[in-house]
Amino acid sequence: MNITLIEELARKIQYEDFRSSMIRKEAQTRTSLIDRMLEALGYDVRDHEVCSIEDNAAFRKQGGQKVDYSLFKNGNLVAIVEAKAFETSLENSTITSKLSDYFKNKKLDEKQNCRFFAMLSNGLEYRFFADLNKENLLDTEPFFIFNLKDYTSQDLKTLQMFSYDKIDREKVWEWGKILRAIENNVINLSPDFAKFVIEKSLLTNQKKTEKLVQEYIPEIKKAFEYVNSKIYKNQSIESKPHKTSKPDENLNPIQKGKVQAFWEKSIIEALSSSSQTLKAEEIWEKIQAKYPKEQIPTTNSNPVKRVSEQCLYKIENIKAIGKNPSKFILKTTSWTEEEILERYNSDIVKLYQDIKTDIMKLGNVNINPTKPYISFKINDKNFVGLILQQSKIRVFFTPRVSEFNDPAKRLIDTSAKNTGNGNTEFNYETSEDKDYLLSLIRQSYQIRS
Repeated sequence: MNITLIEELARKIQYEDFRSSMIRKEAQTRTSLIDRMLEALGYDVRDHEVCSIEDNAAFRKQGGQKVDYSLFKNGNLVAIVEAKAFETSLENSTITSKLSDYFKNKKLDEKQNCRFFAMLSNGLEYRFFADLNKENLLDTEPFFIFNLKDYTSQDLKTLQMFSYDKIDREKVWEWGKILRAIENNVINLSPDFAKFVIEKSLLTNQKKTEKLVQEYIPEIKKAFEYVNSKIYKNQSIESKPHKTSKPDENLNPIQKGKVQAFWEKSIIEALSSSSQTLKAEEIWEKIQAKYPKEQIPTTNSNPVKRVSEQCLYKIENIKAIGKNPSKFILKTTSWTEEEILERYNSDIVKLYQDIKTDIMKLGNVNINPTKPYISFKINDKNFVGLILQQSKIRVFFTPRVSEFNDPAKRLIDTSAKNTGNGNTEFNYETSEDKDYLLSLIRQSYQIRS
């Protein structure tokens, strides 16, 4: 699961311009948020074997009912997804009723005893449903909700259970059944569970009458609230930063997103206010002049260094001019290959140019330069990307390690590391590796063709 991409989406929805572009626009919401969230979960919406868009969801496929997405893994349906325009209320019974119909019809198509889930999303909330209360009948209430505006590290851990790499339909369904049982019995405190608590307490010599159960329910609730507060307190103590922690290391994803959003906004504001290039020190001075100290979210003892790192690596439309100490300027155009290559030494540039020449010979290849990397596409799909560094080139591929013939075992599986750069990597350091690398690139090209 690509947590970096999820954090990026969480940052974007904080901007009014981004949100307003999707209000009452389902297609835009799907493109800008839902498609990307599915991508973060490992589902390639462009791959028909993984995602069927506008999939037939009519009774025995006789009719015009279509669900927005059907997601598959190894040929098995794992989820259907219904999309709505950004921030549309998902409490609408008409919406959930339609989703229930799709689920029931898909159950008939996929055989009654198969397990799959239903997701309902407005780009902000991702609600997961299943048939936990009654087999083959979709519950009216979701058993898990992921909200881009308000999520925790535990929510991310739970969301990962639905990712392409991790999903196990039976185990997730069983987890949902357990969760629903806890909700129905513990959180809502059913009389049966109250009797169980009384029996396990010191009240074993008393008859468990309905009157006694009702009498002790308030006390049991108070006990659970106390236990819950202790659990929360222990978690808070465990999550406190150690003295050796790096800046922002202990922030949760929402907090990290807010910190990154502040730096991006404030640095762009500083650069926009000047017609000249600015050093990191000058950008920091402008930020200090505009914002009170308490509004600047940083634990970094060297904020100038942080400004420099943000400009160099984190913000797409900023260009560094010259050598250290660099000056920075806002870019108004897309990145060119020449602008990227000018940051690297001649040996790395030559290594890049040699491999690029052979990549372009594959045919029908488009080059896509971006600030962090240069990727190459076939049929509008990335099949290889090159991250240039001062001593090597990191080569990344979207296909997984298992899809390659890699006799020398040189590929690195990065699918679980949330790097945001494909699922597989290869370190290209010398021209001696060129032939082997080319064999991997050709395989990726064929897979993505």
